[in-house]
Amino acid sequence: MSNKEILIIYNDDGIEEHSFRDGKNRIIHEGVAKTAEEVKAALKENGFSIEVQPLSVKIGIDALLREVKKDAGRMVFNLCEAAFGQSALEMNVAALLELYRVKFTGSPALTLGLALDKGLSKDILNSRGIPTPAYCVLTEPPSTSRLKNKLEFPLIVKPLREDASIGIDSGAVVHTMEEFKRRVEFVINHFAQPAIVEEYIEGREFNVAVI
Repeated sequence: MSNKEILIIYNDDGIEEHSFRDGKNRIIHEGVAKTAEEVKAALKENGFSIEVQPLSVKIGIDALLREVKKDAGRMVFNLCEAAFGQSALEMNVAALLELYRVKFTGSPALTLGLALDKGLSKDILNSRGIPTPAYCVLTEPPSTSRLKNKLEFPLIVKPLREDASIGIDSGAVVHTMEEFKRRVEFVINHFAQPAIVEEYIEGREFNVAVI
């Protein structure tokens, strides 16, 4: 093994219909594959020897394990933002690499797990004096016309534990109680997890891969 050898791994669920939930997932997961190709090209230009291993339901975990165990001293460029269409399994991939004592890019499993939970992440930031928008977490659709924690419209309603803007579209920002109730119910039922509700701050979001 030379320090010029790198294995790129990424989640490739974009081609599998069962992994789509809100119509946006196809764009997100295909974007991961595109990023993997761009990372591969950039590293090859700099003299690295590259192998690429996707992870999907169709391919299975065994292929990834075989590739990782083939050379445990090889650096892994981890681009897995989910596993088998589930964002919650992102941390499991990093945990697997940790168990095999493989060096890899990105955050460790514990950090990925904490970061995926938006409510917990906000609590950690707030405890360190870093302000975040006022919020609440709802495990069931609201039964009253009162907003928790004195939140003020407009609000943004998102899945509590998703990644890469999954579940966020033009309908995520709500301005009335009727829109709010409808969106919370949609998120809870569609994503099978709690909804996080935050006071909305207008702005643009950028997702940029940097080597």
